[in-house]
Amino acid sequence: MDIKTFRDLWWDDMLTSVDKDVDDAWRHGNYVNEVFVDEHGQYWQVFYQVTGDGEYNSLREADCDDPVRVYPHTKTVTVTEYLATPAS
Repeated sequence: MDIKTFRDLWWDDMLTSVDKDVDDAWRHGNYVNEVFVDEHGQYWQVFYQVTGDGEYNSLREADCDDPVRVYPHTKTVTVTEYLATPAS
């Protein structure tokens, strides 16, 4: 899917955001890595930039790379905690 088609779907609320990671390393605002699901159950990942004041959004302007088709994968993570007293 090309970015202009994706942007139009996004603009028309035809995509649902399922994961979003915002990195403030860009000196003018944020880098955004977001995953959307479309009406067919297909997942798409797109990287774009947003200025701090929201004036510029490279997804809205279709000024970013084409989205990449991605596939959800669930994994289980074990977390070890260390308690001062034995767990009951």
